[in-house]
Amino acid sequence: MFKVSVQKVSSAGDEETSTVGGFDHNFPRVPHFEDVMSRFLMAVRVRWPNAIFRIYDENDNEVVLRAPHMPATWPPKGWAIVVRDDLMDKHLEEEGGVPMPDGESGLVLWFSPVSEGISYLDLVTVSDPLENQFCWWAVEQIWDAYLSVKKAAKDAT
Repeated sequence: MFKVSVQKVSSAGDEETSTVGGFDHNFPRVPHFEDVMSRFLMAVRVRWPNAIFRIYDENDNEVVLRAPHMPATWPPKGWAIVVRDDLMDKHLEEEGGVPMPDGESGLVLWFSPVSEGISYLDLVTVSDPLENQFCWWAVEQIWDAYLSVKKAAKDAT
């Protein structure tokens, strides 16, 4: 299972975390979790064709991928994806979002392992309010991907 929460990063670097409402984001772990994330990244690619995917593994090693390329392997432990492009930056500015300290903005997905196979997925955004459309969109896409993978697994049995 993994849980989705939203983290706001202020211009001062302070962090404020809140769980997104709307529905329970405790998604059961599926046999091929990478299938869910692959489907999600494909949805990101469709919405933001020029998005850059920055993949970090548990050792802080980084691989920069530009759509439509997808990760060939998935780190088994904690990792993160940063999804951003100029259009997203522009929209964040229009929403009154503040830039990250390093000048970047966008959608950051953090994956970190916890006990009993549960991982936490944090959607980090720099625009207000916490429940902004980027986070909602991402959560919905991940949920849809999860349901698709679950259905495919059921149909295969």
